[in-house]
Amino acid sequence: MLKKLKDFLIQCKKTLKIAKKPTGEEIYRISRVCLLGLALLGSIGMLTKFSASLFQNMTLII
Repeated sequence: MLKKLKDFLIQCKKTLKIAKKPTGEEIYRISRVCLLGLALLGSIGMLTKFSASLFQNMTLII
């Protein structure tokens, strides 16, 4: 158990040495993609709710 923890901490240390801080442009691109994805999912949810409410109020005329 202690060896696994030690190995994990060593791997974390190696990863942090390799990692670099993102530039302003990278942060802007990541933020834009996340916001577009959020807007897309929100619009899909809104359309689903709207269509469900339309079908719920619809009655069959035979």
